[in-house]
Amino acid sequence: MWFAPLGAVTLLGAVAAFRLGWIVAETDESAMIDHYAARYVHETGRPATECLARPSREPGLWLVVACGQGVRIVRYHVNRLGGLDRRETGAAAQGRGPRT
Repeated sequence: MWFAPLGAVTLLGAVAAFRLGWIVAETDESAMIDHYAARYVHETGRPATECLARPSREPGLWLVVACGQGVRIVRYHVNRLGGLDRRETGAAAQGRGPRT
């Protein structure tokens, strides 16, 4: 019976890895953009039409959702699981926007 704890830990690790894989596979880019646009609307009262997104160039990040313009710009840096890595506003977010 010495292998029972080892088997339980291995099974738990396999379930956790499967769950994380499932979350990544089911995370939809449009849903994430909509989520952070809705957060922007809730925080500022400005329209969600001011938001756009681009793929992130930073390792470990997935999207950058940029909302607003000028000194009122807000950037949400989103990781692959849909979590917010960091939020930049105003001058900190200036000059690193998507080029259209």
